[in-house]
Amino acid sequence: MPAGFKPTSSTIVVSGSIAETVAGTLASEQVNLSLNTLDQEVFVVLAVNLDFQSPDSVGGTNTQVRGSISSTDIGTFGSISDTNVIAAGRLDIRSSAPNDSVPFEIMAGEAPQGELDYIAIISTSNFFAQVVGLNNTGTKSLSYRVWGYRAKVTDAGIYAALVQSELLSN
Repeated sequence: MPAGFKPTSSTIVVSGSIAETVAGTLASEQVNLSLNTLDQEVFVVLAVNLDFQSPDSVGGTNTQVRGSISSTDIGTFGSISDTNVIAAGRLDIRSSAPNDSVPFEIMAGEAPQGELDYIAIISTSNFFAQVVGLNNTGTKSLSYRVWGYRAKVTDAGIYAALVQSELLSN
C-alpha cells in the first residue's frame, strides 16, 4: 500500500468492451469510477488485462488491432511511453504475399516485472479505453478488465498534486 493512502474498499474489478463503429476508425470510451472528490478518493490500479479481437488475415496486407487504457482522454491509441497510459497492446498479422502471414502480439502493463504495490493511480473519476484496427475488412473490438481499490489520500497537498499531474499529462 502506498504511503499516504487509506483503502476505502476491497479489490474491485471493472470490466467492459469497446468496438469500432467503422473499420479503421478509433473508438474511445469513458468509464466512470464515481470517485468521491470531497473525500479525496482515488482508484489504485493493481492490474489490467486486455483481450483483443484478432486482426483479419488479408493476403499481402499487414493488419493490426491496437488498444489501450488511459487515465485521461488521449484521443488516440496510447503507448506505454505516454505518462497517462496504464496499459497498451496490439495484435499484428504481417503478410508480404497471399498465403504468407505471420501473427504476433505485443502487450504491456498486464504483468509488471518485480513486486509492485500498484501499477497506476487514477485521481479523477474516469479512465478511458481505446481500440483501433488497421487494414482490416471488418470492425474490431477490445475487452478489458481492470483490478483496483478505492483509497482516500490522507494529505490534501498530495491529492492536489495527483489530480494536477493527471490532468496535465495529456
